[in-house]
Amino acid sequence: MPVVRFLSTRLCMFMASQAMSTAIAWHVYRITHRPLAIGFAGLAEFVPMFLLSPFAGRLGDTRDRRGIVLIGAVCALISALILLSITLLQVKSVIAIYAVLVMSGSIRAFVGPAHQALLPSLVRPDELPRAVTIATLCAQFGLLGGPALGGLLCIDSIGPHFAYLLSVGLYAIAVFAMLGVPKQPVANASLGSVWETLQQGLRFVFDNKIILGSISLDLAAVLLGGVVALLPVYARDILITSGAGYGFLRASPAIGAALMGFYLARFPIRHHMGPLFFGSVFGFGVATLVFALSKNLALSIAALAFAGAADMISMVVRGLVVQALTPTAMRGRVSAVNTVFISASNQLGEFESGVTAHWLGTRQAAVFGACGTLLCTAVFSTLFPALRKIDKVEHVDP
Repeated sequence: MPVVRFLSTRLCMFMASQAMSTAIAWHVYRITHRPLAIGFAGLAEFVPMFLLSPFAGRLGDTRDRRGIVLIGAVCALISALILLSITLLQVKSVIAIYAVLVMSGSIRAFVGPAHQALLPSLVRPDELPRAVTIATLCAQFGLLGGPALGGLLCIDSIGPHFAYLLSVGLYAIAVFAMLGVPKQPVANASLGSVWETLQQGLRFVFDNKIILGSISLDLAAVLLGGVVALLPVYARDILITSGAGYGFLRASPAIGAALMGFYLARFPIRHHMGPLFFGSVFGFGVATLVFALSKNLALSIAALAFAGAADMISMVVRGLVVQALTPTAMRGRVSAVNTVFISASNQLGEFESGVTAHWLGTRQAAVFGACGTLLCTAVFSTLFPALRKIDKVEHVDP
């Protein structure tokens, strides 16, 4: 079935990208021993995503989305091969790694919107809530397996060779799986200029307060409360653990998310979406605060797992809101805007974490971010009452 091949591609690409990101963070910190260097790694990936997203949204609405994902998977495979070559040649410069991250960010700018917009074309409207949950669960399995394997394969005496080799293999499988997804009809034969299409996507998002509130709160929460970039520092300097311990720390959020995903796949969210969304973001902030203050590896793993479970709920609700309330012809442009918000919360969040850790110290930076997430939850609850009160969403078109 095409949807099964699509989900297989999604799983492999998420697992490969997370294994690669885990290895890159470990690799960069191993070379520099500076949290700020990890922050610059996030910035190197964010900038091309931000700059190219207007073009990506337009392309996703005027070209075959399946083809865009396929080409992106091939390019991602090439980037993983470059990283493997860098380590085999024992290149010690982080500039080379940053250059690959620029390439990776460019790929994700185009693949993200096309990937998000492709799923509704492969299932019936009544199947979309379950499909979004399963697709999110596949992503979480990638977030689980990728960091765990990537961390375990980062061996101090060898380096990240095997982690990068794993990414190469997974991207190759993703390319093969995507070849089985049929070409999809183009939603729009032509659109206006890039600036006009960007304005259309932004205007739609900002006019729809429910969509705007869901993606902007997610941005603020993960931008401030995300601690993934600080995990190499926590693992080596605070919790005093090995590469294996680092792998478990990186995998912990996805373990919690996967368990929650299984539950949501069995019992999809159909009602009380607003309260669940704000409650999950608040829970994410609390769990992050516990992790920030913890000096015990087991407690840290448990806190990150709880944060992952809470984040899973918010991601599913956001995915349902964005997909259900966006017309088919607009999904590429709106998904591009959504991708910018997501990339800002993740990659720019890594930069924010690195900078604040450089200024305040690692633990203080994590506490600051967690408290910021809790504050944002309260503020956004006031700013977006329609999102807070929403019970369920109806599809705007078939």
